[in-house]
Amino acid sequence: MPSCFTNSSHHNEFLWERKAIVPPDGGGYFKFVLLLLMYSIAQLFIGLTTLFIRRRSVEASHIIQTYAAQIQDNINRFIWVVAFGLWVYLSAKIYGIAGTAGKWMAGIMGHQWQFGSIAISLQSIFNFFLILVITWLFGRAVNILLNLEVFPRIKLPRGVPTTISTVIRYTIFGFGLLLALSSLGLDISQLGIMAGALGIGLGFGLRNIIANFISGIIMVFERPVQIGDVIEIDNTFGKIQKIGVRSSSVETFDGSEVIVPNVRLFFI
Repeated sequence: MPSCFTNSSHHNEFLWERKAIVPPDGGGYFKFVLLLLMYSIAQLFIGLTTLFIRRRSVEASHIIQTYAAQIQDNINRFIWVVAFGLWVYLSAKIYGIAGTAGKWMAGIMGHQWQFGSIAISLQSIFNFFLILVITWLFGRAVNILLNLEVFPRIKLPRGVPTTISTVIRYTIFGFGLLLALSSLGLDISQLGIMAGALGIGLGFGLRNIIANFISGIIMVFERPVQIGDVIEIDNTFGKIQKIGVRSSSVETFDGSEVIVPNVRLFFI
């Protein structure tokens, strides 16, 4: 008697899985209804966020006032991506292929290539670029927050806000790069040796770029020239608009923009 019950249970489970994989005629209708539901929910959230931003933008921070349209566009994209992902996942659950598709995707992402003692997979490559993108977005958000919310509220000498934001941005990117490299399975303790060997090989070919980069770092800290200073380059007068990593932007009095290597600004 127990064995018959067990066989009947396995038989019912098999029939249920078969129905899940090959749904009845109503499966397509339910999938369409699910799509309409996800669309309606996405539109509802978009409407709520739009209403919130429009109501708060006048009295809110300078960030929302300045980037209200961009913030709304990014939120809309995020909502649509989440809604589409939920629709795909729930549709796969309806057809009973979510588990199979998940195992297939895990197998592809987990496939590894061996490079000496380092094993790199598609998952680690995905994590590498994901960390870099998140780091870039986070650094940009911090930079905007400092320039629009923090620095206008405090009194600092001219050029100091640029120095602080630049140092913080480089620090964030440096930590993000180390974290991204570690996600590939690289030993962080060996990166110094690798960087030294690579630097010797590329030092001569990239000496101008390296000189401009070092000059930019020194100008950030020592500030021999600052944003807003009027300088003369090749018998042309202009005002410094931006100090970058390798070069700086100078606006001449006739309105044109000149890109000047940092090493030239450093020795003015």
